[in-house]
Amino acid sequence: MADAIEIREAHSDEIGAIVALAGRALGWDPAEPNRALFEWKHLQNPFGPSALLVAVDGGELVGLRALMRWEFSRGDGPVRAVRPVDTATHPDHQGRGIFRRLTEHAIEVESAEGVAFAFNTPNQQSRPGYLRMGWQEAGRVPTRIRPLGVRAPLRIIRARRPAEKWSLPTPGGDDPVTTFTDDFVEHLAGGANPDGRLATVRHGSFLRWRYGLGPLHYRAVSNDDAVVVFRRRRRGAAIELAITDLLARNTSAEREVLRQLRSNAEADYALAAGEPVPGMIRLLGQGPVLTSRRLAAVAPSLDDLCLRLGDIELF
Repeated sequence: MADAIEIREAHSDEIGAIVALAGRALGWDPAEPNRALFEWKHLQNPFGPSALLVAVDGGELVGLRALMRWEFSRGDGPVRAVRPVDTATHPDHQGRGIFRRLTEHAIEVESAEGVAFAFNTPNQQSRPGYLRMGWQEAGRVPTRIRPLGVRAPLRIIRARRPAEKWSLPTPGGDDPVTTFTDDFVEHLAGGANPDGRLATVRHGSFLRWRYGLGPLHYRAVSNDDAVVVFRRRRRGAAIELAITDLLARNTSAEREVLRQLRSNAEADYALAAGEPVPGMIRLLGQGPVLTSRRLAAVAPSLDDLCLRLGDIELF
């Protein structure tokens, strides 16, 4: 019975069991570095460790709900948010309302702690469940594309399926960890978010963490006044160049790093989301649907957010 299920915070010694539960529920390949990804995402985040809630039945972990910490700013101090990004229910315990109970409990805890809002980009299957729990659709995040070869249009047509989670190794570019020195990030901040919208707090420790996990193979191309972060991944028969972040002090420096990136892309097309990227075409009616929920403050509209693919990317 549902009443027999205990909802509580996860213990530090339960990470292995949590990863095993998620792997079984979500079909993760045990040969992949799932624990390293989980610990990077939920324990090493410089915004703080994720809120990890578990459902327990008779001493057995049967459910997981993870909310990743995130911080935005208009330039006048951080606005705390959370991203509900991982959830799992043991296959033998589905249909007992575990997902809803975990999520509602997590929202109560985060609201009490003063977190302003929650945001995520659930797929079509899970979005209705969020809407029933009070989430609202903020809008479709603009998505842009640029073909990178003569065969690209045909491969793009055939690539209408989810991208693979794990990246392809990429020989070009530089390691983002060494690229994002504190001095370089401070220099780039002079051209960031000039219009007062909420943007992710991109300090050096965040950028080194966000793009520093080896198995995701993020790379960076930079000049004195701009940097673009990317990774290559398969989407069907196509190879996609996902542009996850772009910071620049001026337009000419921005265009130059994009030109450098495209000249050695080794991909069929480039994809970006959120803010406009020079030389890319918007795909009308395409892109992830952003949902949000008020916690301690009103959730912002999509127009009030300055987003890049790296802010909403699923992994």
